[in-house]
Amino acid sequence: MVTVQRWSGREARLLRDALRMSLRDFAAYLGASDRTVSNWEAGGAGYQPRAESQGILDTALGRAPDDAKTRFAEALGMSDSAAPVTGRIEVDSHKFLPVFIGVERAGQLREYLTPS
Repeated sequence: MVTVQRWSGREARLLRDALRMSLRDFAAYLGASDRTVSNWEAGGAGYQPRAESQGILDTALGRAPDDAKTRFAEALGMSDSAAPVTGRIEVDSHKFLPVFIGVERAGQLREYLTPS
């Protein structure tokens, strides 16, 4: 089951896309105005809707059909069916960014990085 800890405009847009709805239809589905949803999406990952809106988005995700939940999870990179890790991994920054990639992906990455 896919969940969102804290919604942003990015996740709202991904949910709308996963539900395959227009902005207007998505706003009506949520009981929000077109302008509100447009503002969320325009704000992207840096915009966090108010607490009440977070709850509305939680409810919308919870009642979404399974195929939409799968599309949403894939868009977030949370799907187990994602393509295997391939290609070179290069570092473009000296900064460390902790990221959870999952047990299976960690094993694939470890195998890829271990010299034969």
